[in-house]
Amino acid sequence: MRDFAKVSPQIWTSELGRQIKNLGIEARVISLYLQTNPSAHMTGVYYIPVVLIAHEAGLTVEKTTVVLNDLCQIGYCTYDYKYEYVWVHEMGIEQVCAQLKPNDNLRRT
Repeated sequence: MRDFAKVSPQIWTSELGRQIKNLGIEARVISLYLQTNPSAHMTGVYYIPVVLIAHEAGLTVEKTTVVLNDLCQIGYCTYDYKYEYVWVHEMGIEQVCAQLKPNDNLRRT
C-alpha cells in the first residue's frame, strides 16, 4: 500500500475531467477511487475486483460495472473483467512523471 497518492487538480477542469463530470457523481467517485484506493499502484495497473470497488465506493456491483464501462469508453481506464485488472491510463504519468532520468531514484536498473 502506498503512503500517499497524487491527484491532479486538472481532474476537474481538463477535457477528460469534464467528460467524467458529465457521466455523473458515481463516475467522479470511482475515478478518484481508482487513483487513491489501498490496492492502487503508481503505474495505474493493478488487480482489483469489481465487488471490492463497489463495496468500498458504496455502490452496487451493477452500478459499478456500468460506471466502469463508461469510464473505459471515454478513455480514462481499461478494465479486464476476466482477470480483474484495471489500467488507469494516465496514472503512471501523474504519480511518477512523464519521463524518468537515468539517475532518478524512481528508476530501477
